[in-house]
Amino acid sequence: MAEEKHGFKFRELPYFEEMQKLYDDHAMLKLAYIDLNEYLKTLQLKQQQLTAELSGVEEALEESPNSKKNKTKRTQLEQQLNSNKRKIDNTIEQIEQDGAVLNLASALFIYNEHEVYYLSSGSNPKYNAYMGAYHLQWEMIKFAKAHHIDRYNFYGITGDFSESSEDYGVQQFKKGFNAHVEEYIGDFIKPIKPLLYKVKTYLNHKRR
Repeated sequence: MAEEKHGFKFRELPYFEEMQKLYDDHAMLKLAYIDLNEYLKTLQLKQQQLTAELSGVEEALEESPNSKKNKTKRTQLEQQLNSNKRKIDNTIEQIEQDGAVLNLASALFIYNEHEVYYLSSGSNPKYNAYMGAYHLQWEMIKFAKAHHIDRYNFYGITGDFSESSEDYGVQQFKKGFNAHVEEYIGDFIKPIKPLLYKVKTYLNHKRR
């Protein structure tokens, strides 16, 4: 899973339950999944369409064997047919191995009238080819636009932009949505009552 790849520990179930209690209708847990049987049908239909198109080109070549345009078209269609056939074979094999419905990615989003926050997520790298995480983001971006929410917040990164950074892959993922980086002031404590704060700090230190 993603936490193993990037070296962090994913949140436990109580965290997500608490977030849903706190934010109520303004917290959404989303799941991206794929029904491979439905996907297989679309691939098989595409194979039929490509086969029919190739037959038409071959008939045209019988009448005009020297047509450069149709020769190029035939080559392109043959390549598309071979590629699509591999997808069909791989999908059938995956159904046999993993079942018809695959859970690809999930994420926790919170929002208000000003901003949508992409707070936490997880995905199965085994199924990255189906781009579940990208579909989740696109659906939530559409949600923000439909509700006239102006800002979409992909949330934190480390601030290390080198290729060796621990979150380089995460940065590239977010960058793919044309996101831009904003740096905030960060967390800090400002004691309103300095004397009481010193006493509290001292007592906390003594308890350790």
